[in-house]
Amino acid sequence: MPGMRKKGGRGMGLSDEEKNILLEIARKGVRDAVRGVEEPPKDRRIFLHDELMKRKGVFVTLERKGELQGCIGEIWPKNPLWLGVYLHAIDAAIHDPRFAPVEEKDLPYIDIEITVLSVPEEMHYSDWREVLEKLVPHKHGVILKRGYNLATYLPQVWEHFQDKEEFLQNLAIKAGMLPEEWKKSQIFIYYAEEIIKGKFKE
Repeated sequence: MPGMRKKGGRGMGLSDEEKNILLEIARKGVRDAVRGVEEPPKDRRIFLHDELMKRKGVFVTLERKGELQGCIGEIWPKNPLWLGVYLHAIDAAIHDPRFAPVEEKDLPYIDIEITVLSVPEEMHYSDWREVLEKLVPHKHGVILKRGYNLATYLPQVWEHFQDKEEFLQNLAIKAGMLPEEWKKSQIFIYYAEEIIKGKFKE
């Protein structure tokens, strides 16, 4: 039946309708970013779905012709899920400092990925070898924090690295640390509760 929720696993159990609404919101965010406006959606359907109103960590990733174009989000929940998707779609489109802003001519080639996160939990460990034992590639998203230095890799990023140490060393560099400083950092793990994919133009 349409809208029926799936049971089991770590997923939030978003219905197909809820996933489609989030993709529509992300598309609007990208479109608004390109056109220089910020008008959060007023679709009444949003407010009929409790799951979309929950505060959730979420990242929006944009690719252009298969290449990363932007990826921005919030690790710890601050906004209702629907609003986080809208705001971070804008950010990924024009505020990721690693990439040139998305332009109107790019829109037909943009792919969207929304990653809804579980609440991060700190990993307690006695030495760095224990971290390697506990981490599960492709399942755990990881946050490294040391002082003011902080960075995260989503679970999908594991596919770019050969082993756990390479993953953690590169995450440390992303956080502005030396590669081996991950061994002295606070480590938090989380899961991707939902990964929703779609094209800008359906």
